[in-house]
Amino acid sequence: MALNSRHDQMNRALDGLLDEALSAEWYAYLADNPQEAQLYEELELVDRVLRDPPMVAAPLDFATNVMLAIRRERHLVYARQPRITGPVLALALGLGALIALPLLGTALLTLVQTILGPGALIVLLQGLIRVMSLASSAAEQILRFLGDLLAAYPMAPALLLTAIPMVMLWGWLVWFLRQRERPATVVIPVRAA
Repeated sequence: MALNSRHDQMNRALDGLLDEALSAEWYAYLADNPQEAQLYEELELVDRVLRDPPMVAAPLDFATNVMLAIRRERHLVYARQPRITGPVLALALGLGALIALPLLGTALLTLVQTILGPGALIVLLQGLIRVMSLASSAAEQILRFLGDLLAAYPMAPALLLTAIPMVMLWGWLVWFLRQRERPATVVIPVRAA
């Protein structure tokens, strides 16, 4: 909302920007309008208080008390922040996929049957069975290769059983060190004096 000329004149008077003629006109207007005069006096009081705010000296041990409060409260920072951990996120995504995939498959089959007709669905399912057959034969060949590899190198399972915990330990160590590098936001409770 734009200011009218009286409000503009009031703001200029509060800032001390009126010349003598405009200032005399302004105070004559205030003499004729008591409500505007009261508003002007209240605004002038606020303006004076905000120009020279009262200063209160901080106690001598203020900085020490703040640092002690930060040190005491630092362990609560991570407890206050809800975080989604990796396993929880993986579980949520897995459950979402478990629910969404059958629904999506049903909707897709219904759509194909509606668009292409009932014979197209049978052809599509035969193709899907063929792809699954190829995938199962590929998985069989991979398992046969792994069996031959285990026969040639019998210590491979023991090596894997020792490597997996080491990888998990290193992963935990990297995660732990990254948590320590994160800057903490500290909340300091303030009490009235």
